[in-house]
Amino acid sequence: MVLLSSRKAVPMVLLSILAPISLLVAFRLSGVLREPFASERFTVDEIMWEMERPSEYTRIEKVIESAYTDYLISIDSSVSVHEYFENGLARPYNDRDGLSFEVNVNATAIGGFIESIAIAFYRDTDSIVYAAQKFSSYQNVILTHIKGLSSDTDIKYIGAKVTKSPCSVMVPAHWVFTDQGLENHRLEVDIEVTFSDGEKNDQRIVMPIILKTVFSHD
Repeated sequence: MVLLSSRKAVPMVLLSILAPISLLVAFRLSGVLREPFASERFTVDEIMWEMERPSEYTRIEKVIESAYTDYLISIDSSVSVHEYFENGLARPYNDRDGLSFEVNVNATAIGGFIESIAIAFYRDTDSIVYAAQKFSSYQNVILTHIKGLSSDTDIKYIGAKVTKSPCSVMVPAHWVFTDQGLENHRLEVDIEVTFSDGEKNDQRIVMPIILKTVFSHD
């Protein structure tokens, strides 16, 4: 066996380290190896809708809209509040109060491409969100995952991968109150669209829409 002297071993160790680094730099300069994408998060101004909690069934039909447009993407999102149920008998109310609503997202890539659409529900502790998945609609997107007790019960998050532009997501849902009718309630619906400029930058646009019901002491 031939042992290398320490003076000969040091240059060989340095060469083994520097050679891969030189190749990595060369690949990046030539475009063979792409730089990792930089991700940025931008939150638009929240949109809030508030109503005094009725004492009987009420048809509402109110659309709360939020929009974002720049030179790369155009996004139109909304939450449509349909009805208020007082001691609703049908599922999922089961003799409880609540609101039926619908989340809509429409996005078009002007430059680059859209990667994904996500909808997150942040509710208070005295309410539950039920998503009516069998009535949902997805255009040019693939549903990837749902976070909740099940696909319909106490939904917290819906994620979808976009296949091409334009794309859209429509999710009907029910916001059911579990209190005895004496509490205020708050639900934040965060709509997040992730897109890339096709180079080295990812951007996440977050559009918060907040629903509030206020109990009247009169």
